[in-house]
Amino acid sequence: DTPFEVHFRKFVAEANHAIFDNGYSNKAMRCDALELPVTADLVYIDPPYFNQNGVGIDYRDFYHFLEGIVHYDDWATMIDHNSKHRRLKRQKSEWSSARTVLQSFENLVARHQNSILVVSYRNDGIPTQNEL
Repeated sequence: DTPFEVHFRKFVAEANHAIFDNGYSNKAMRCDALELPVTADLVYIDPPYFNQNGVGIDYRDFYHFLEGIVHYDDWATMIDHNSKHRRLKRQKSEWSSARTVLQSFENLVARHQNSILVVSYRNDGIPTQNEL
């Protein structure tokens, strides 16, 4: 088997080759797109998914390790110590309810009407592709 370090160095080199200078000053931000403090050329969102029954998926249940790295200093306060498996505390937003997610999309389009919007979304979720 190939050692992890060999794979890691290979993929880092590949990622570094993808970097180029387009001659502009560029900025990437991580936040709720509805709270983006600036106008943007491109807005990419990966909102919570809801199945056809309206049951949502909380990303933090799957990506708690990454959240821990990103928010290391706040990690202890983010854990729900009352939960059996020490899940992260739920974060409420208008994206986290099947009843309000369509309005969130409408707000997103209104807020970023002059931007390119890229949406990662399930084709069988709520809202439907036709609703979007």
